Amino acid sequence: MITYKVLNEQNHRITELTNVLSYLFKDRSMCDTDSCCKIFSNYVQQVKEHIETVDKNMYAALLASPDKNINNVARNFISGSVEVKKILNNYIRQ
Repeated sequence: MITYKVLNEQNHRITELTNVLSYLFKDRSMCDTDSCCKIFSNYVQQVKEHIETVDKNMYAALLASPDKNINNVARNFISGSVEVKKILNNYIRQ
């Protein structure tokens, strides 16, 4: 089982990359740089790894819970994860 500390560290790195990319994306000329592409590639990898980690380590246990509220929370997170994957894939295509 993964620890919350590890998940929080992953979230911190993803947030940091999100902030940098948000700043760079404001200037179109920055989007076309090799450095920006590398940061974006790293971002995509980090997000995918995080989603995969959460999918494997968290949702199965939450969905197996007899508590319906916990099941609903897990289902909501899963649907959010699916949406994040769609958005990320759209960005990758662009």
